Amino acid sequence: MASAILTDGATFTCKHGGSGTVASGLSISALADVFIINGHKAILAGATISGFTVASGCGFKNLTSGLPQPCMSFTLPPPSEKSVLVKGQPVYTAADAAAIALAPSQGNLVPGLTVSEPQTLVSA
Repeated sequence: MASAILTDGATFTCKHGGSGTVASGLSISALADVFIINGHKAILAGATISGFTVASGCGFKNLTSGLPQPCMSFTLPPPSEKSVLVKGQPVYTAADAAAIALAPSQGNLVPGLTVSEPQTLVSA
């Protein structure tokens, strides 16, 4: 079954309520590349999503100190589909959501990143 290709136009939300888009301050490593869909770049294998902070809404607190310890960033696991390649790198699709949700954050090691992709024009 076809699955929408993920782009930098998606909304990314951590388990603790931190969320954003590229337009609101989150960033995607240079592995969002030149394959443009509806004005947004496709996200390629090995990408990191960063910019989760207390200001972005991440409410995680260190269990010992009680101080804020936001998620900061997530390095995405390899995409499940290898059918669409950009510069030799596979792209992520909505079918990768379950695996992406298991990736631990670099800020507090808690998994739970969700991706809401509005584009439905291109699927893999």
